[in-house]
Amino acid sequence: MVLFLEKISRSCPSSQIASLLASVLRFAFVLSMTVTVAVFEITVSLSRQLQAVALELHLCYEMVEKVIKTLEKYGETQFEEIYQEACLIVEPLDIPIQAPRSVKRSNIEAPDVKEYYRLNVYLPFIDIVLGQLRSRFSKNDHSSTVDLFTPIPSFIVKTTNFTAVVAAARVDSCDLPHPFFLWGEITLWKKLWSGKERLPQTAAEAHQEANELSPNVKILLQLLATIQVSTCSVEGSFSSLKHIKTYLRTTTTEDRWFGCYVYTPGYIKRFTTC
Repeated sequence: MVLFLEKISRSCPSSQIASLLASVLRFAFVLSMTVTVAVFEITVSLSRQLQAVALELHLCYEMVEKVIKTLEKYGETQFEEIYQEACLIVEPLDIPIQAPRSVKRSNIEAPDVKEYYRLNVYLPFIDIVLGQLRSRFSKNDHSSTVDLFTPIPSFIVKTTNFTAVVAAARVDSCDLPHPFFLWGEITLWKKLWSGKERLPQTAAEAHQEANELSPNVKILLQLLATIQVSTCSVEGSFSSLKHIKTYLRTTTTEDRWFGCYVYTPGYIKRFTTC
């Protein structure tokens, strides 16, 4: 990037290019990019999973919890390695390793450059990422939805009280064939899976194992399997349809345009004369 900007600045001098090059050739920029890459290396796998077509909500919460725990430990142990990597990047570019001026800035004072960037760049960035993950994937805000996943065999064998799941299922009681018998069905459903080694981990797998002896549980698992974690798959479908729409517009011939032109007045007249 630096070589590219230097080449452009020599061939086409511009204040914007010079300002961008001056910003890039700062240790604060290099360290910020290094911190961003290090943190996003942890969250990128979660981002890919959240965009998957088939992902259930309880698995999403488990993955987010693992990422949060990793980032919490990451904030305490990995800054030294990130700082050294940034120093190696700026060494061949002759960029001085120094902290920016703190005039009229509410930055935390630090005894040296390394501690300055740790307190003012590294830790705040990790705190922001952790705060976003906790606020967007809070189990407290979706406690009733999380309780609905209790009938999944991998969960139900560890559950002793079914009050929460029965209360949460009352929201969808109109979809259940016999909602008053749900408690008994869940109790028998747990007995069925207790002691078995292989347990279904998702609602879709459990729905295939459900039979007519547990109609409420089967419908409940069917509803759980349709809950979308995000709208990424839907948005991806719309993006694909846009390409088809663009193709149809660009391949429209004159005959088709003439046919639409002839048909439109009659179409409008039919509705205006009613």
